[in-house]
Amino acid sequence: MNRLSLWVIKRIRDGFRRLPPEMRAQAQFLIGQAESSEGRIGSAMKAFRRALVLEPQNLGSRIALANLMSAQGDHSAAVWEHETVPRADPHNVQALAMKGQIEAAQGRIAASIMSFEACMEIDPDHANAHGSLAHLYRVEHRATDAVRVLRSWTARNPADERGWRDLGQSLWEESEEQRNSSV
Repeated sequence: MNRLSLWVIKRIRDGFRRLPPEMRAQAQFLIGQAESSEGRIGSAMKAFRRALVLEPQNLGSRIALANLMSAQGDHSAAVWEHETVPRADPHNVQALAMKGQIEAAQGRIAASIMSFEACMEIDPDHANAHGSLAHLYRVEHRATDAVRVLRSWTARNPADERGWRDLGQSLWEESEEQRNSSV
């Protein structure tokens, strides 16, 4: 553990009882961030959970906890956490994008597509949503939809080589789908 993280964690813990109650959830969030950055996932999750006990609407802690749960393979708990965030803050694109990723990992492709579409409605420039949505459309043999998403992305981000490469692949898949449907 690096010295700065140790110092931050120690100072916050030492002063925790002196903090006003309204600042304690934020202190637990900071402890969780520091623990997570040091790879101490169990301690980080405990800190984020303590923050949520103190302040159930603490969206930063909820998102961080869900991300750690997902990284640990606990996708169903992570989805529950990420579904809570959009109810509290329907415009939180970070939560919607992570929810879409978790749903895709669970094989819930239709739900994942809906999450990424909602993310793009809120933030049309969200790179992860464009790429993930286009990929999911291609998995579902909906190359025309993938082309639409990637054309929108490359128009906004003409220097993105990956976007252009994915668009080329999607255009090829679209032509294959059209050729196969006419046979």
